[in-house]
Amino acid sequence: TFMAVAMDLPDYSSPFGTIHPRFKQDVAERLVLGALNVVYGQRDVTFQGPFPSSITLHGHDLTIDYDNGTANLDKNNNHGFEVCCSSASTTTCDDHRDQWVAAPITATQASLVHINTAACGSRHVVGVRYEWRTSPCEYKQCALYDQDSGLPAPPYSGSDPGRTGRTACTHTGWSSTRT
Repeated sequence: TFMAVAMDLPDYSSPFGTIHPRFKQDVAERLVLGALNVVYGQRDVTFQGPFPSSITLHGHDLTIDYDNGTANLDKNNNHGFEVCCSSASTTTCDDHRDQWVAAPITATQASLVHINTAACGSRHVVGVRYEWRTSPCEYKQCALYDQDSGLPAPPYSGSDPGRTGRTACTHTGWSSTRT
């Protein structure tokens, strides 16, 4: 199976809402890439944007590695990431107890994204999420894309960034053990 990420293709004036844009060409092109790779076996066709593979936390610097170090990221802006700050020493974010705050991108290097978690202060960083909103970005203006394919990184939400050695993110069943 495959999916086409379309979160960066809103049509705010669509009579059907932003989730159903009237202009389907971009979505169709992305679906065709998936079909060529998965259905027709053209393994050289890239059909997915960069996926997070590991998350590490050092002080107030949270580093996310995409595609096990093989991604070639293109950063459009410094927005889109949030971290969950908790006063409890826990490994998961509780939306009723904890607080999600913006975490700006401070640097990108090939497959790595560094985000600043200083907004948590002395609280524990227990989660990270990317573009986790309805209509998270303007037309083709999300923060991260694959530089070669032009495909956007998908939204995700994860817990336990670098605390127990296991990072679990939800989106299409992604779960990764840190090395």
